[in-house]
Amino acid sequence: MRVELKGIAKVTAKGRTYWYAWRGGPRLRGLPGSPEFIQSYNEAIESRRETHTGRFRSLVTLYKASPDYAKLADSTKTNWSTWLDRIGEYFGELRIAQFDRPEKIRPVIRRWRNQWAEMPRTADYGMQVLSRVLSATSVGCAMTPTNKWPDACDGSCEPARHIRWQNKP
Repeated sequence: MRVELKGIAKVTAKGRTYWYAWRGGPRLRGLPGSPEFIQSYNEAIESRRETHTGRFRSLVTLYKASPDYAKLADSTKTNWSTWLDRIGEYFGELRIAQFDRPEKIRPVIRRWRNQWAEMPRTADYGMQVLSRVLSATSVGCAMTPTNKWPDACDGSCEPARHIRWQNKP
């Protein structure tokens, strides 16, 4: 019986072939098709699903399961999926409570955003998705009901058209 495992990445380096659960994911043990290989794949997938409720990664998971996300157009979901993965990867292990401490989280958000400093529209897009996750889950940089950005963000989550000018040398 043949089993299709979704997302497996094959990498050949130095004459050897390595298998990963997904691109950038954990390496799989055993040979493709072996029980050990399938077990290591299932473990990797399960570990990816586990969300620690006190960590930021759980907010990304909550957002993906939210009615707000479900209402988005399919094309938006496709585009945002990459960004949600990036956000989850970068901020995932941070405690949610850290987003309520502006003096600590602002530099972290700016470092993440500055990865795309040479591509302002890309930085804008990433900030848009991060801001949506934060506002939809009512954490840290969420907008107030009056659509004013709270002091917690101090511009970190504002639309990047303002941010770009702040960061010019």
